[in-house]
Amino acid sequence: MLSRSLLWIGVLTLGMGVGFHAPSYANPYFTPAKSKPRKAPTTRPKAEAKAKAKTKPKPAKRKAKVVIPKGLQGTILRAIALIDAKKHKETLEWLMPPEELRKVRSVFDRFVEGFAKGHAAHLRTMLQTVLSYSPTIKNNRATFKVKAKPGFPGRMRFERRGTRWYLLDR
Repeated sequence: MLSRSLLWIGVLTLGMGVGFHAPSYANPYFTPAKSKPRKAPTTRPKAEAKAKAKTKPKPAKRKAKVVIPKGLQGTILRAIALIDAKKHKETLEWLMPPEELRKVRSVFDRFVEGFAKGHAAHLRTMLQTVLSYSPTIKNNRATFKVKAKPGFPGRMRFERRGTRWYLLDR
């Protein structure tokens, strides 16, 4: 009875593929029953390989990383926030160099009104645009080349004095 059950188990296991296997060296693409079958390597003629290499889409060029000095970026962001809050007087005091502020101090209120009417919105869009470009830095000056509407300069220049950055008009 014992021998019959062992024989029966042997027949079952052979039927399930667990029994005798051909040696693996006989077929290099042989895999056990539960693993994924390996694919045979494909060989292409050289001309076909070159043609395929030429038709591959080229990867998109990477955009250069925008590098803006930390203090300058903070100055620009604060100026944008002040313009958004409609604090035009504080915006001008923040961006203008001290000697230019002294020159216009007597007419500063009219200067602020004119800035609020015509230039604040445009300055905000230019400052926002500038954040996506890297400046050309020479000594303590940073120059951004920007597309501007007629009547406005095509560049924005900032100068660093001490730890502050000021917007230059020239």
